[in-house]
Amino acid sequence: MDNQVDVIDRVIKNAIQVMKDSKYQIFEILDSARDEAATLQHQMQEMLEETSRVCDKVDELELKFGMARRRLTEVSREFMKYSEEDNKQAYEKATALQ
Repeated sequence: MDNQVDVIDRVIKNAIQVMKDSKYQIFEILDSARDEAATLQHQMQEMLEETSRVCDKVDELELKFGMARRRLTEVSREFMKYSEEDNKQAYEKATALQ
């Protein structure tokens, strides 16, 4: 009977030790997950800022392209009024912005 009590006592102590070890591992995993979440949050913020900058640049280029196309249309419509160089510049600018 005494032997069975010792065995049960060892099993319980072993189970308690395993639970303590697991608790520390869980805390380590939690800390790692928090660090990873913070890193991902920072990266997401950077991506949002970059996306905003790109959208602003696209808007700016679309505006410039529209102006260049209007200029090209004007130069093309009144071909005789403008020099060959004006025509060439208007075409090249519209093409470059495209």
